Amino acid sequence: MSYINQVMPLIENFSSAGYLFGFLAALFETTMGIGLFIPGSTIIVLLAALSAEGYFHVEPLILFVIAGGVLGDAANYLLGRKLGEGLEEKGFFLIKPPMIKKAKEFFFKFGNKSVFISRFIPGLRETVPLIAGVFQMDKKSFFLFNTLAASIWGTSWCLTGYYLNKNLKISKLIFTRAGILVGLLLVLFVLLNLLKVLIMGKENSKFFLFIKNRFRMDGFWGLRFTLLTTALLFVILLFGGVVEDLLNSEAIVFLDVRIGELFYYFRNEDLISFFIWITFLGKLEVVLAFSSIVVLILWIRKEKVFILPFLVGLMGTLSFIFFEKPLFHRLRPQNAVYLEGGFSFPSGHSALSVFLYGFITYLIIKHLKQWFYKVNITFIYLTLVLFIGFSRIYLGVHYLSDVLGGYLTGAFWLIISIGLSEYFSFLRVTHN
Repeated sequence: MSYINQVMPLIENFSSAGYLFGFLAALFETTMGIGLFIPGSTIIVLLAALSAEGYFHVEPLILFVIAGGVLGDAANYLLGRKLGEGLEEKGFFLIKPPMIKKAKEFFFKFGNKSVFISRFIPGLRETVPLIAGVFQMDKKSFFLFNTLAASIWGTSWCLTGYYLNKNLKISKLIFTRAGILVGLLLVLFVLLNLLKVLIMGKENSKFFLFIKNRFRMDGFWGLRFTLLTTALLFVILLFGGVVEDLLNSEAIVFLDVRIGELFYYFRNEDLISFFIWITFLGKLEVVLAFSSIVVLILWIRKEKVFILPFLVGLMGTLSFIFFEKPLFHRLRPQNAVYLEGGFSFPSGHSALSVFLYGFITYLIIKHLKQWFYKVNITFIYLTLVLFIGFSRIYLGVHYLSDVLGGYLTGAFWLIISIGLSEYFSFLRVTHN
């Protein structure tokens, strides 16, 4: 069976998310240089291609994409006005001084029109609005060129995806075995190019220097970045495997039912009371209360470098839970000890516990010197998380795969938060 028959009904049940994804893709395409790593244009084309299948309408999608594009450039412009000319020397976040210098030259060459032109040039659309703000470009002129550029850019990408799919049926190609074959051929092409690089003498040294730098112990971009990226990709692949089994109703679904029935057989009042207290630690209200305490302690201890990564991870975990539950539309088990609202996959308690208590563990470990204490703190964290996940299955409010999906969702954002924390800590040490 074609994968399109499995994936498309999910999108149909959650069509409004398409507009939100379009807005966010356009917003982050330029904001603070995030678009250097997020293929916003590609996401917009794919969303427009899906709209051609009738799962949502292309006209509202265009409006949302334009709005995201306008706000993204406006945010960069206001940020540039706030940071001033010091931005040229220090850069900001993912935008480095050489990129700022290039954008400055482009801005002074084309004047106010550079805001319009740069929207269609990767590498410049992330930086020219910043420069426009740094050099106090007239707000009305900026708004005019920004709106005009975002309107043409957003409309063109949306219509490209829409009409390409109308004629070529892109979405059906992506989710079929033919699409997988095309993907494998692209991977083979990349590997062949890497082989070519290995054979060429001058490029050969650059390649091995790059590999060597990924395992350096000093700085952020060495071994720390390599391990975090590897862990993140591993979590994504595991989550994809759980979702695939869930969609195909394979062994994991059969195991879900059998384990649920087994736990139902072994329930008793004492254990139910115990696990209700355990599951309470993953409840949204408790998580938010603990999160407030974490932020307050970090603020008092003047360790503000960890606050933004923590909040990004927390909001990311909450947003993924919010979007994933209606997307997968999985009903809860029938033999629950008590009733809970909402859908079953993934387990929000499991996701939030992995992230919150994982980040707290990370903060504690960073301040510990002895390996003995680090290992024991990690063991306590893993035990707590396992107990919370187990409580969800024992109480019958979630399946095993729900808990696994929650664990992986929380781990995804935990890795991102730790990565941001390490990066900001590295910047603080470098600048000091």
